[in-house]
Formats: sequence, C-alpha cells, structure tokens
Amino acid sequence: MLIWYSQEARAYALMAFLAAGSLWLCLRARRELTGAHMAAWVACAVLLLLTHYFGVFVVAAEAGLLVWVGRHRLALVTAALLPIALTGVLELILFAGDQKSGRPTWIASVAITSRLGDVLHELGTANAGLISSNSSAPHWHWGLVALVGLVVLLVGCFVAGDRRLLRLSLVPLTIALATVGVPFLLGAGPVDYFKDRNLIAAWLPFAVAMGVAAAAIRRPAWRWIGVGLVMLSGLAVTAQVGNDLDLQRAAWRQALTRLGPPRSARAIIVKPDYNRQVIDFYGHSLIAMTPGVPVSEIDLIGPEAPPPGRPLGLPSGFRVIRRWQLQQVVVDQVATPPGFSYSAAQQAGAGYPVYLEPSLSAQRWVTTYIRALTGWESDLRRGRAGRYLLARAEQDIETLTAVPADLPTAPHLLKLIQAAAARAAAYAQTGDATSRQEFTRTLRIAVAG
Repeated sequence: MLIWYSQEARAYALMAFLAAGSLWLCLRARRELTGAHMAAWVACAVLLLLTHYFGVFVVAAEAGLLVWVGRHRLALVTAALLPIALTGVLELILFAGDQKSGRPTWIASVAITSRLGDVLHELGTANAGLISSNSSAPHWHWGLVALVGLVVLLVGCFVAGDRRLLRLSLVPLTIALATVGVPFLLGAGPVDYFKDRNLIAAWLPFAVAMGVAAAAIRRPAWRWIGVGLVMLSGLAVTAQVGNDLDLQRAAWRQALTRLGPPRSARAIIVKPDYNRQVIDFYGHSLIAMTPGVPVSEIDLIGPEAPPPGRPLGLPSGFRVIRRWQLQQVVVDQVATPPGFSYSAAQQAGAGYPVYLEPSLSAQRWVTTYIRALTGWESDLRRGRAGRYLLARAEQDIETLTAVPADLPTAPHLLKLIQAAAARAAAYAQTGDATSRQEFTRTLRIAVAG
C-alpha cells in the first residue's frame, strides 16, 4: 500500500516511518523515563502530527501510555506534552479549513461497515488478500495463505506461549487497536474519515505485536510455519504488484504521452473530473471551454470513460479516430464535423466539465506573451540599463498580433500587452517618474490578465 500511494507523491510512507520511530521512542521512554528519551519521542510525535491528521491517534495512545507510566513524574510528562498539545491546536485549525473545502466528504458516502470490512480484510490477511480498497485484489489465494499463517501463530500463542512475552505484546496491540478503533467510533458522528489508507500508521504497532507474539511461542515449528506463511504471501503479492499492470497505479504518464500534443484545438472530458489535475501535471494545458470556440477533436479520458469494447453512440458527422486503454486509463478520440463548437447547452448536457486544450500554436502564443512580460519586469528592476532595453518592447510583441482563434482570451490579452508595450516605449524615451509609474501600473494589469 505504501508503494501504491507513493506513486502519487503522498505522505503515507513518511507517516508510517514516523509512526515506527514514534512507537520505538515511546517504548524506550516507557522502559526508562528520562528527559532525553521523552524529548526524542516528542520530536518524532510532532513530526508525525504534522505529516498526517491521523497521526494524532497514534500519538494520543502513546501519550496515554506514558502518562500512566510517568504518573509519579507528572512534571516531566506534562512538560513533554505541551509541544504536542500546541501542535494539536495548530492541526485543529488546519483541519477546520479542510472541512470547509468539502474535499474529504466523499469518504462518508461509502458505508462505514464496508470500509471496516476492507480494513479487517487487509489486517486479517496481512495485506496479501487486499492491498488497498482502491486497488484490485491480488491474484490467487495468497490472502488465505497469510490468514492460515496468522491462525497458526494465534493457536501457537494459546498452546505454547510464554505468558510474560505475550503480556509485552499487549502494549503495541493496544496502541494499534486505539489507532483503528477511535476513528471508527468517530465515524458514527459528523467526523467520519475512517479509511484504510488513513490507518496505515496502525500497521506498525500491529506488526510489532505480531512479532512479539511469535517470539513468545516456545515451539519453533509453530513459530516458523506461521511467520513463513505470512512472509511467503507478502513476497508473492509484492512480486505480483511489480509484474501485473492491473495491480499498479493508473499509467497516466504513458497514456498522455501516447495521446500526444494537440495539432489543433480539442475538447477534453475527464472521467472522473478530479483526474484533471493529473492531465495538467503531465503537460496538457486545459482551460475552461468557451462556447463558440471551434474544436476538431473530442477526447474522453479516464478510468470511467467508455472502454474500447463499448459503443459510443456518436451523432451524425462524428467519427472515431482511435480508442485504446492502458491499464485503467481509457482514451476515446473522436473527430468532430468541420467548424464544430460547443454551445452552452451542449456543455451542460455533457455530464462532466468540458475543457479546451488549445493548439500548439496557441500555447506558443501564451508562452511568448508571458516571456515578454517577465522580460519587461526584469528590465524595469535593472534601472537605467534596463530602461534602454525597454525601447524594443513593441518589437518584442510583433509575433503576437496574429491572434490564435482557439484562445478566447487572446484578443483581450493582446490589447493589454500592446498598452504595456506603448507605456514601456514612452518610459524608455523620457525616463521620468510619471511614465515609469504608468508603465508599472499597465504592466501589472497585463500580468494579472
């Protein structure tokens, strides 16, 4: 799961790393409660809180343990908890801001019993039966193999377990259960963000508890059979993920590279729409579609686009250019009739937002526009030497007079930059403060435009 989400540059791997460090430092402070040990735990716990909101459940459980252990040294424990409390307040402010955005509310739309089932499936099979609720399940019955291994370890603990070592496993097990259980209970109220990936930090104390419990089994055969089955299933699933495209993240980069740049303006419909950010990231500049802008092509892109085997039901005059699928990413490229443009009614009836990807010539026009403005800003900061360079401002934008038809804002932008170029030339000629102020004001308007 960590590899799965690291491909989106998310912080779950860092969260797991800090949760492991926090657990180790907490157990060290529990064994020997000193100022140095507490300071080390506090530093790691604060970093965990700043990495992910759900780190608070790990830190709270560990803090409760240390308060109980250090109940006779409350001054030390209280001083250690102050930075954590301050960080928690700051996190609460950030959390309130995220609440207003409404972005995480989709989690609560899925039944919490279903989400709990995913978490138990993952924990009960050591991630060999289900990698993540957002991914396909691994092939073959490796989850069952891991489950058998865990049952062997559990039976071994009851039949031949060292009671002293088993009691030691209760500490990380309690932390793990609190990390999972508290968010589940909160899910019954208005704060419902119970989701398997948010609970990744619980894996570390669960794994430690399992390792201690396995070490407590006095019969080596039971121990090695149980641990061996869990390890075998984990290695098998890891190998599957590395070789099976169905178990990997959607290949957006490869799919968009294959789509290629637009020779002429085209409409893009992303299904689902939140993947639009991925398309922007990989170099396809999308802007809101303006009614009346002619497009030669309509592309449906995303995991929810109609797959190649399903008919598109195109109106008369439209034809398929090509349809293909790369892992979960489906691309349907459709040619439009000559002169076709979206009306406002057609955009409303599309079901998804319609974006415009301007042609390469329009994108080059925008690049020239931006380069001219940034160059003038740089010249303005250079004082007298830069002022003489501004005398060429009107020559800098000669190529912009050919306005691309597929860039709706181009005529407005052209007027802004022409006004800025005229003010630049006037300032270069006179050099007085008034012309400089007028040029600066016009330049800011052009940049904002």
